Amino acid sequence: MENQPYNSDLSGIQLPQLKLKMLNRQIQALTINERQYKIRLQQQERELLQVKLNKINNDLLFLLNKKNIQQKLKQQEELKQQVEDALKKSNSENLNLNNNIKLLSQRIEESEKAQKIAIEQALATKQPIPVEQLKNNEALKQAYAAGIAIGQDAMTIHKENQSLGQDMDKKAYLAGITDAIEGHILLSPTELHTALIASDSAVAKNRDAKKKEQAQLAKTFLANWSKQKGVMSDSLGYSYKINYLGQGKIKATDMISIVVKESLLDGTVVSDMDLQNKSLTLPLEGYPPLFQSAISHLQNHGEITFIVPPELAYGDEGYASAVPPGASIMYTLRIADVIAATANK
Repeated sequence: MENQPYNSDLSGIQLPQLKLKMLNRQIQALTINERQYKIRLQQQERELLQVKLNKINNDLLFLLNKKNIQQKLKQQEELKQQVEDALKKSNSENLNLNNNIKLLSQRIEESEKAQKIAIEQALATKQPIPVEQLKNNEALKQAYAAGIAIGQDAMTIHKENQSLGQDMDKKAYLAGITDAIEGHILLSPTELHTALIASDSAVAKNRDAKKKEQAQLAKTFLANWSKQKGVMSDSLGYSYKINYLGQGKIKATDMISIVVKESLLDGTVVSDMDLQNKSLTLPLEGYPPLFQSAISHLQNHGEITFIVPPELAYGDEGYASAVPPGASIMYTLRIADVIAATANK
């Protein structure tokens, strides 16, 4: 086989193309490297910017915290100054108050001394009216009777206040009545008004306490009472137990004699007609509705015990010193006798 002759034209064409391809590849590689470098450079720039931004934020936070601290310190200083001013004002007011209290105490002491002297003088100058003169003079007798009525009313109020925990000095109380009659009043209208308001307030407070005490007593008592055999309720609002029915029906026209015992739920006796050897005789319609209702459960000579709530008895006011405010009452009613209407004619 013969060797082919060297073709210079063919090699001259292929060599530049090969170089061109290699050059293109180098250019492409450089382009890729350049892009990667740019990306890394951009990333580094972003990281650097982030670091700078973080530093700026930290600096801002520091400045803000510093400003807040300064504001708080300023507020604390202002508050401290306010407290100091308030303390100075309070000390000044306390000093004035102490001076006023001392002055008021002196005035009260002087007033009490003057009141004591006036009471002693009023009692010392009291001149009783001779009994014979009183009995023989109708005008004096009427005046004396009117004074007794007023005095009894005053003592009723005095006892009622005592039962409500207000133990007033009896001498001062009587001196006040005497001074009111004689027109020689030791206190100013303002002082009298203030004292009466304080007295009424104390009485009202004690009355409310008594009412609560009586309500609790009634609750406990009725809880046991309702369990007893034979206890029933009436539509009028009270509970009752018939101790003895009696014999012989009662007519509305009959005259009915009753004997009543009245007690508080703690056993305190308010009144007992049996012990006083008394009875009350009225036609059925003459009795209060409560007693009419109780009598309607009985026959002649019957006996009933019934527990009455305060609204059917003495209410929230009670009765003088005998019945506390808001007290429930236990009545024991016995029919002593029944007189037929025909026999009464």
